[in-house]
Amino acid sequence: VLSHVVLEDNGYLGVSAGATAIDVAIHGGSGRISGVGSNYELDSGGYVIVSSGGVLNGGTFSGSAYANMSGGALIESATLTDGGTLNVAAGATTSAITVGSGGGQQIKGTTISGTVKSGGLNIVSSGATAEYDVIESGGIEVISAGASAIGEVLSTGGTLLVLPGATVSGTVDEGGSIVSAGV
Repeated sequence: VLSHVVLEDNGYLGVSAGATAIDVAIHGGSGRISGVGSNYELDSGGYVIVSSGGVLNGGTFSGSAYANMSGGALIESATLTDGGTLNVAAGATTSAITVGSGGGQQIKGTTISGTVKSGGLNIVSSGATAEYDVIESGGIEVISAGASAIGEVLSTGGTLLVLPGATVSGTVDEGGSIVSAGV
């Protein structure tokens, strides 16, 4: 187990399958998780690659930091702001993600039980699924052609943009806007 690691520009931390890293700060550096990472803080353009079978539990992404996820990867309980982005590949999953102002998810896999706050954006691409997310006031979720949304909750002022060819079911509208473009 590694803990309390700080990476500056050009720093790198690889977490192999079966290994664990806890309380890692990546300030412009990079990392790879094939095992388990917990409580990662990324900013200043830092990034992490989460490989198939890798898990990141707890993290913050800001200052244009990002994660690239392979199929079979999992990120849960992370917060995205100020350019922080999760790139969720087909077969990858994010859970309990808070997408704040300037944050976003590019989803080709599955996202479950997240929250999109004001200024946050989820883009759910063809073949991807969003399930039981809460779209708060000023938050936007886009369901692209070939994508699915199940049980999304629209709070007052939240927006769900449904593009032609998308599938949406079980939406709970608490005063938000469902914008259907040709559906």
